[in-house]
Amino acid sequence: IGDAVRIDRAFLGIALMAVSAPAVADETAQSQLEALTARYVEYEQSRSADDEEGSRARLPDVTPKALAERAEFAAQLLASLDAIDKDSLSRTKRVDAIVLRTTLTEEIGDASFREWEMPFDSDNNFWSYLAARRGFRTVKEYEQYIARMRDIPRYFGEQTDNARAGLARGFSVPCVT
Repeated sequence: IGDAVRIDRAFLGIALMAVSAPAVADETAQSQLEALTARYVEYEQSRSADDEEGSRARLPDVTPKALAERAEFAAQLLASLDAIDKDSLSRTKRVDAIVLRTTLTEEIGDASFREWEMPFDSDNNFWSYLAARRGFRTVKEYEQYIARMRDIPRYFGEQTDNARAGLARGFSVPCVT
């Protein structure tokens, strides 16, 4: 009886591991996707005027070097995303993965065509988003906004350099839009 109980327990343990393996795989794939998404969001916030601290006092760096680095970061994230087993994800997480993949692919594609060399078009431009989008509640928020306004010459200079590079290669808004 002792050996039979031991064998039954071993079989039960193996059976439980086999049944729980997909759940562990699901959890692993989902946690990988969540970690990847968190890295992307953190990166975006770190370069945005809307993040928590430092960059609220500065407009984004739009030099070709900075934008190429951003594309490289997107390529690294895309490679990590492609390594995740999508079949192990819940339906909602699969949609999240598709959205993230689309976003990263677009960023990489934009960089390959140097989209930043056309910093405005018929309905979008870099200067429209400079105004405060919400009120200020603290002295620090006012100071950060003033610092951003002082950063406008650098930001406009980078955008102007990008536009000139685009014009030099014939990359511009069409005459008729």
